[in-house]
Amino acid sequence: MLTEDQIGRVIDAYRLQMARYEAAARFVEQRLRREFRAAALPVLLSSRAKHPEDLREKLRRRAGDGDARYDFEPLLSDLNAVVTDLAGCRVIIYDPRLEMPAATVVQRAFGLDQRPDAVYRKSSGYRATHLLVPLAQADVEISVRDAICEVQITSIASHVFNELEHDIRYKIKGVEPGDRVGWNLEALQHASRLLDHVVERVQDERAREVDRSKKTIDDAEVLRFAVEQIFERPITGEVEKLFRLLEPSTDRLTMRAIEKLDLPAAAVRGARRRALPGDASDDVVDIVLGLLDTFREEFRAVAASWRGPQTRLKRAILEHRS
Repeated sequence: MLTEDQIGRVIDAYRLQMARYEAAARFVEQRLRREFRAAALPVLLSSRAKHPEDLREKLRRRAGDGDARYDFEPLLSDLNAVVTDLAGCRVIIYDPRLEMPAATVVQRAFGLDQRPDAVYRKSSGYRATHLLVPLAQADVEISVRDAICEVQITSIASHVFNELEHDIRYKIKGVEPGDRVGWNLEALQHASRLLDHVVERVQDERAREVDRSKKTIDDAEVLRFAVEQIFERPITGEVEKLFRLLEPSTDRLTMRAIEKLDLPAAAVRGARRRALPGDASDDVVDIVLGLLDTFREEFRAVAASWRGPQTRLKRAILEHRS
């Protein structure tokens, strides 16, 4: 079991490395900001390195629970291998149904082939999805190479409950929460679930408005509404780039024009064209490949103008031959 002296030595060693984990968390946040914008998936992002005093409390708690991983020597020699949330990035979504699509964005942003490390639906009411991002990519600065960042994805309603419940039940500050606090936490949990349901209804009604409207679809988020209404599920891929492909290729990009393109059938055609063993599905890539027979020259002209790294979608457009 860890002694207070051993915990103090681990904390002192962590303080010397804390800037590294701040930089690692910032790197993850900045990359995800770009990726979620490309996916036209609105989120709130934040990042941080764990505060030394929060780490101290975690070590005490885990040592008290008898967790065998929290042994002094491993903690001192490779703290991040044991405590994987020293760098953390939080992704807050509005619609709880987008939790797994958001996790897919994170996985693709960092080339993760594993399923989410933990989809938490705890009896306490805590709800979130966690992924561990090892920063081993070639484009990662040497100063943060091989650091691990924990990415937590949750709805904005669940976030309120998660934070308060965690602060009260885990950071008790020497005072155990009483019955009245417990009852109010239960009320907050119910309120957060209700807010999640209200957000879902708002999003569904907005999608129906887009469906009924004759208005031009003039940004990527509205296009996401329209396409998800057709597919009746969240879609994956670079929706912002899909908008940039379709907008100049149609006389007027409306819901009616989208329906005429028959995107589900296009996605089926595209999936056949790109299907390779182990090739992960991507709705936008499939849709675009399925529409190449109609818009080959238009799509290639737009894709050739895109700056930055060559994404999977850009390669699919420029390299496809038949």
